[in-house]
Amino acid sequence: MNSGLIFIKRAVLIPAIFLLSIKPMLEKQYKPPISTITQSPIEKTISLPDSIQNCKNSIQTLKDSTQKNKYAIKINLPEFKSRLYENNIQIDSSVICPGGYSRRSPVLKTKQDLISIRPSFNPTPAEAHQFKPNPPDRTQIPGKPRNALGRFRLVLSYTLRMHGTSLVSSISKLDSSGNVKDGQFRSNGCLRHDNEAGERLISKIIKGSQINKISGRFKDSLNVLISRLKSDSLNPQDFVSKTPKGLMHNITLENPIEIEVSYRLWDKKIIQTDSSFIFTIHRDIYNYSNGRSTKSKAPFDETLEENAYLITHLKRDFSKLGIYNISDRQIRDLYKHLQKELKSNKESSKKIELIFNSSPIVRE
Repeated sequence: MNSGLIFIKRAVLIPAIFLLSIKPMLEKQYKPPISTITQSPIEKTISLPDSIQNCKNSIQTLKDSTQKNKYAIKINLPEFKSRLYENNIQIDSSVICPGGYSRRSPVLKTKQDLISIRPSFNPTPAEAHQFKPNPPDRTQIPGKPRNALGRFRLVLSYTLRMHGTSLVSSISKLDSSGNVKDGQFRSNGCLRHDNEAGERLISKIIKGSQINKISGRFKDSLNVLISRLKSDSLNPQDFVSKTPKGLMHNITLENPIEIEVSYRLWDKKIIQTDSSFIFTIHRDIYNYSNGRSTKSKAPFDETLEENAYLITHLKRDFSKLGIYNISDRQIRDLYKHLQKELKSNKESSKKIELIFNSSPIVRE
């Protein structure tokens, strides 16, 4: 009995002692390398291929670069022009048709981040006699959209929209000097844009901006088009034409567009000679220089520095240009002559020279 127990103890203890003795050797021999621990076979399987990773890096680089861009649209009603600025540099422009004499376009400054592509149209009571409700436009070319808003829209205020137009005859042409010929102002207050130029403007903004959100039935398709636009494989002029026809989509930008609508009757650049001042003047479509009140249903921000139609604005511009060798009486006389020129002027842009005779006045 005792001998049997001794045999069993030896049978158990001897293998256990042997295993304990070789344990350090086994751990040293079979300890997995650090690289195997930090990168498991599963991780290797799901790691991105180099091509996809490079694409991902490119998208991030594009995102970082577009995030820095700053866009502004500046519209001068008497000049019938809309200008697009990227980082304070003008990169494009469009002819516009502002509101008629009895339906003046507002003067304001705002920021907007929402661009509508192929918007639907519901006329206001003031527009109901001229337009019917329109579904999103289905046309493939910008020349003749069937929707009253054309194929793009930016809402600037409750009463003001910036958009294309189905009334293409209301958009004037440019002459050989790049000035608007026979400018028309007959919208219901909104800012109609030339369809081709307006679509190009907003496409350039979309191309250079970081997109925050896309909404609409085929937003994935639109996202593909925007990617092509950003990678230069799609021309900004063709972007809107490629969007899904008959469907409205909204694009929300990360950084809003600064939009300024002003009423400037002469350019900031005033040239002074020994006995005259040379102005580039614009058409006083609302007769503001001759005393018509700016008070109307349409908002008018009189504090905008871009405005120029009163004698106080002329004094301000002279001061900014460093023109001090002219008295207040001479400025009043000069402004009277300027008023006469503005009253008779029917051109969107015209150069005039106003003569003055005086001895220089030195400002202390």
